[in-house]
Amino acid sequence: MNETFNMALTKKQMDDVMETIELYDTFDSIVGLFVAKGIKETAERDKIPFEREVLEYQLIVNIYY
Repeated sequence: MNETFNMALTKKQMDDVMETIELYDTFDSIVGLFVAKGIKETAERDKIPFEREVLEYQLIVNIYY
């Protein structure tokens, strides 16, 4: 942090930064999951061809990330 941002953080502050990053990743995964689920349901409903394996992979990745 000191080299990149020219600032020093305590261990507690670094832990807070890491927690924020983890929460953001969790939020990102949840959004990705709902996007993939919405695409899948719309494609199935409207009979739009799609690669099921690719979409299922995206669902799995976002669930377990």
